[in-house]
Amino acid sequence: MDMMEASEAAEFEAFRMIRVPILPQYAGMPLLEVLRAHVDEATLGPILAHGGLWLRRERVRDVCQPAPVGETLLLHRPPTSHYSTPQIGSDDICYADEYLLALNKHVGWYTTPTPWDCTGHVRESLKVWLAQQGEDERYVHLLHRLDRDTSGVLLCSRDPAINPIMQQHFDRGAVLKEYLCLCSGTPPYATFALHTGHGRGRAGQWRLYDLAQVGRKLPNGSRVKVAYTSFTVLHQTAQATLLRATLYTGRTHQIRLHLAAVGLPLVGDTRYGGVGELAGQPITAHCLHAWRVSLPHPAWATPLIIRAPLPAWLGLLQGK
Repeated sequence: MDMMEASEAAEFEAFRMIRVPILPQYAGMPLLEVLRAHVDEATLGPILAHGGLWLRRERVRDVCQPAPVGETLLLHRPPTSHYSTPQIGSDDICYADEYLLALNKHVGWYTTPTPWDCTGHVRESLKVWLAQQGEDERYVHLLHRLDRDTSGVLLCSRDPAINPIMQQHFDRGAVLKEYLCLCSGTPPYATFALHTGHGRGRAGQWRLYDLAQVGRKLPNGSRVKVAYTSFTVLHQTAQATLLRATLYTGRTHQIRLHLAAVGLPLVGDTRYGGVGELAGQPITAHCLHAWRVSLPHPAWATPLIIRAPLPAWLGLLQGK
């Protein structure tokens, strides 16, 4: 699974996994028979159908292979909330040509495979949609990632020849990504920016570091990287503030961490201290929307601006 979503999935791991030890009496038996000795069919069937069985840190493709004694089978069950299999339609496409495709990603959609599902994600669903359009070559490559509950513009490549060009665009900051954010609290300024370090802490969770620590080696072998976001206040009510965030780097949970660090967590982002209710309504996902992406077209070099439809949660500002 992509590192960008590893922390999103990790929160479910501890209590959603079923562990089945392979005892000596199971030596050489098909894995499926070992599983049936421990797990009922109603639970087992859906997990196997979605590729949720793992052995030795690899997804099991053949459940009839002989069981290796001393190992442990891991069955990953899906989360019980905020999880839905993408069903992509033409209305979800923000932009498409022979080189690029931009999807309006929905809340609850994973962009890449998860431990419990090797098919129910955006990349696979896009291939299905392209096949339905009669395209023989179903190549699609995600050029960046969005968190599970972040909606909006998701850029994809339709031609591998442009991938190096797009990587250069991202590296030199030529891809400008603007987000709409609904946060709790009142910002002290109409515009403000955060320029920090970013990386994983000892417990594996994403966190911010002082800018002076950029380049420092972390326990997991990675290094602290720069994270830079600017914010502009668009609208305020007594309960929440609508911001436009511009990303100059693309770190995991960057906007969420930066807003939480200044006491303005996203509405619905309970992981980082956000409220779970607004205007008397429960909020089950963080209010963050990738609204607009601007870039030079990788094939023609002409300016390209791609927008996603506005998110439904904007209605919360009017109490709708």
